[in-house]
Amino acid sequence: MLRTPNTNRGPMPVYQVTTGTDLLSDEQRQQIVGEITRIHTSHTGAPELFVNVVFMEVPAGRIFTAGEPSQMSFIVGHIRDGREIEVRQAMLRELSAMWAQITGRGDRDLLLALQENDSRAAMEAGLIFPAAGAEEEWFAENKDKLVELGLIAA
Repeated sequence: MLRTPNTNRGPMPVYQVTTGTDLLSDEQRQQIVGEITRIHTSHTGAPELFVNVVFMEVPAGRIFTAGEPSQMSFIVGHIRDGREIEVRQAMLRELSAMWAQITGRGDRDLLLALQENDSRAAMEAGLIFPAAGAEEEWFAENKDKLVELGLIAA
């Protein structure tokens, strides 16, 4: 199957959670981080070490839907390319259910998206990310640096 090159490249996986100010408590944020990490790793096989979650709060009057102020929240995950569509859709469904369970807010107020990125164009801690499925080899090749950075045990 021919794929169109992805020009929206960034480090991954990074999940950006954008909400209105004070929508989430610290406890809810911690639960969301845990669930995003669990969902991502269980569906992709990627190590927890790779999963980053960033929360951004937006003041009232700065989020709009159909030209009107809204209470919409967003979760955008930048993930490595190479995952089957069924895997990505299963992740979306679990992320949506997790959000509803933790926040008590329904699907109407949440926009979810997973954006695939070429891992060869992303770097963290001075290391180019491995392709999806090549983590074991990558860990072996980069063990000394990962230990030096304190990211894995010796």
